[in-house]
Amino acid sequence: MPHSQFHIPKEMINSYVDDSQTFKWNKYDDSCKRTTVTIPTNIVKDIYALTGLPNTPINDNYTSHYIKYNITNEYQIDPHYDSCRVTIIIYLHKNKSIKDSFYVDNKHVENCWSNKDDTYGCLVMWREPGPETEKQFLMEGDWGDDSDDIDWDDRPRGAHHFGNFTGVGRRDVLCIFLYI
Repeated sequence: MPHSQFHIPKEMINSYVDDSQTFKWNKYDDSCKRTTVTIPTNIVKDIYALTGLPNTPINDNYTSHYIKYNITNEYQIDPHYDSCRVTIIIYLHKNKSIKDSFYVDNKHVENCWSNKDDTYGCLVMWREPGPETEKQFLMEGDWGDDSDDIDWDDRPRGAHHFGNFTGVGRRDVLCIFLYI
């Protein structure tokens, strides 16, 4: 199973996704915008430690995107692979009318959002090594941000995933892409 769920205390990251800050937002499409946020390495290490994945050295080779969706009826995340070995999604906020349908390696993932006032629900996804994916775990070079990536065949990839969201309102997540 290339994913698992866990929770983190809200105070661990609230100061990095505080909307009173001035962020430089990039428009992805009419319903989605994102910005790169700086999260200290020690915080990323603490979050990774809660995933239950094997202890792996975390260095400064990661990217964190704060993503805001303004859903007006339906929104779809097309099937894709992230260009990193491990992705952590932290579920920050969503309007109660929004229904999530999210899949990792074609398996429906349920209950990612926390029902507690003091925690965020989280999902970690990874690509399991095996004969067909061994090449994807070769981590030579600095992959950096995938926005300018052209040669996907030579990149390590995470788990295959996609989603569909219905309803009206806001949906905010923080994604941490670990190039480990």
